[in-house]
Amino acid sequence: MPRSRGNIDHLAVGPGGVTVIDTKRLTGKVEVRGRGARAELRVGGSNRSKLLEGVERQVAAVRAVAPDVDVRAALCFVDPSGLPLLRSLGPRRILVDGTKSVAKLARRPGRLTPAAIDDLVARLNAAFPSAAS
Repeated sequence: MPRSRGNIDHLAVGPGGVTVIDTKRLTGKVEVRGRGARAELRVGGSNRSKLLEGVERQVAAVRAVAPDVDVRAALCFVDPSGLPLLRSLGPRRILVDGTKSVAKLARRPGRLTPAAIDDLVARLNAAFPSAAS
């Protein structure tokens, strides 16, 4: 992230737009309390709402680079054992789930052509250089 110590774990780009994915390896029951902008994320009984705030900042940064594209957010739990079995969580319009649901979101259909995707990837690479670079 520009001018920040934070980073974006993954950006998935496809016909449906960009999916900002923040990956976490946390254990404990995952639950959401409240609704809307005040929704609180709890993991193992602890308030982890700062994770949602971090993803919101990442989405805002991506939208600044690609204001013409659908940008969605996901908080991906590598160990889904604490997640509800039959439903995904969606506080603050952020998908909170395991890898399969996050991959499905990233593969959503859309209107972006291969050329538009290539252009978008170039813009994102320029704005958010890889830490490995």
